[in-house]
Amino acid sequence: MQPKVLDVKVTATPADSDMSWVGEYTDTWQPGAIDRTQGRGGNHREYRYFVPANSMEEHRRGLRKLGYGKHEAWVLARSYVRQDYARMEALCRGEWCYLGIQATATVGVATATTPDGVLLTQRLTSGGICGVESDANQGYQGELVRDELADLHGVLEAFGVDLTRWAELTADVELVAA
Repeated sequence: MQPKVLDVKVTATPADSDMSWVGEYTDTWQPGAIDRTQGRGGNHREYRYFVPANSMEEHRRGLRKLGYGKHEAWVLARSYVRQDYARMEALCRGEWCYLGIQATATVGVATATTPDGVLLTQRLTSGGICGVESDANQGYQGELVRDELADLHGVLEAFGVDLTRWAELTADVELVAA
């Protein structure tokens, strides 16, 4: 008997991610560091400074090369650094996280050793994608669900799984927390 798909789901699992591309926290002041004790961020139990990975000066130079005027480049560079800081602070407060998204099919197959009507079940998965921001818009998350389902379909084809019920099983699949 050809293996058949019994169930399909797409799950989102919180995933740790390296945020050093945005910046890093430290207790040592460096040029371009944001003092977290000033204004709204930080407390005495945390690192005092946030150092953006791309300094205001690096942003400003890049914007000048793109043709922005001095003042406009300075204003934009400052806003980019502040956005990076705000995003990192929101992550630390648990307002969002990175997710790993993966589609999984439960496949049933009769074997020579299983009794009549009993199927041995196995799970096959898509490759998955990590680093998806939990607060990404629903349209983007829906696109990722479709991509993972397409990847899973290819995996199932490669294993010779009967896909006659694929459309039925995936018609209403939504992203669920693992």
